Amino acid sequence: MDSAEVLFRQALDMRELLLPENDQRIAETHLRLSGLLTSRGRYADAKEGLFRALEIFELSGAPPVDLSAAANRLGQIFWIEGDLEGAEPYFRRALSERREYLEPDHPLVGESLNNLAVLLDDLGKAKEAEEMYRQALVVVEKGFGESSDQVAPILGNLALILSDRGEIQEADSLFLRALEIDEATFGSGHPNVALDKLNLGTHYCDTGRPEMGVDLTADALRVLRATLDSGQFEIGVAGSAYGMCLGRMGRFTEGERELLEALRIVAEALGPDHARLHRIRVRLADLYDAWGNPEQAERYRRD
Repeated sequence: MDSAEVLFRQALDMRELLLPENDQRIAETHLRLSGLLTSRGRYADAKEGLFRALEIFELSGAPPVDLSAAANRLGQIFWIEGDLEGAEPYFRRALSERREYLEPDHPLVGESLNNLAVLLDDLGKAKEAEEMYRQALVVVEKGFGESSDQVAPILGNLALILSDRGEIQEADSLFLRALEIDEATFGSGHPNVALDKLNLGTHYCDTGRPEMGVDLTADALRVLRATLDSGQFEIGVAGSAYGMCLGRMGRFTEGERELLEALRIVAEALGPDHARLHRIRVRLADLYDAWGNPEQAERYRRD
């Protein structure tokens, strides 16, 4: 337990001792602590506190913005864990609360639109997700400006849908715009910039341009390894994309190494049955097919 968590838990213990059982200040502490626990990958502990926070907010008649914050974070954790059906009601609740009690162009409305869009995209509801992303983009650009770092992730997410649908030119433009915004805001060594490079590099490799994508995915992996804890699943996601690009350039031995390591990292971080593992297995199968090893390819397709 690090010093930040110790301080949060001391504050929580004190408030639970001195305040009424369902005092909103206890819920607020649970909410703040959950953010720290989520960043540490301790999702079960974070959810436990958030369920309690949501219960207190409901019983105490807290402002809807507080309820929406707890619901939104619960949705995020369910999404990270791969429980998309579990995440959906919390994301929808957060959006509903924010739309009812905040201005239509409030940044929190934009956040909820984007979160729900990501989830719908993962559920295969690309048309509804695209509409949500476009709504979120309007809201966030109005609230923060077209060059805000708040805009960049929405651009990237919308570009992913367009890339999957084969609308390559618009996807190129949106990915590059997101990268330019984040590089100007954070500098080249920031994780946000690494994720932008990862998205753009993956897009290039998926659209027949691995020579343009391989260095971007390699750089993304380097930055994420340098800035994140070694076991975080994002490192495995980046390694998977890099391995895929290597394989598509015919660099099979290197690609296999990166993909197998990515599979290990993601499985350890998120569990052996997480949906994110499927994409890595498909990439391994594709690599083995291209390498002339159909038995290994079939093994990963069966898994």
